[in-house]
Amino acid sequence: MQLTDAVIAHSGETIKRANQGPNAKYEIWSTAPIESSLSDAQRRAYFRALVVRNVLIRAGVSAQNISAQVRVVQTSNEQHAVRVVVKP
Repeated sequence: MQLTDAVIAHSGETIKRANQGPNAKYEIWSTAPIESSLSDAQRRAYFRALVVRNVLIRAGVSAQNISAQVRVVQTSNEQHAVRVVVKP
């Protein structure tokens, strides 16, 4: 997946609107279902989290203020999901 300038610009504007200050912490929660193996699900969720992390960094968030969690789920409404939680 290639990050386009439009995605980065939109992300930057969203981050500015949700700006909690320069020390805000961004937590990435990435989930994936177990479809074939546990390690495959973990790997998919991890790579999704990295893409979102790169978008945040390119939009101006300091890498020091970003953490990521990978969650493997059995069944859920959010099987293939990434959430970003901003903590002031």
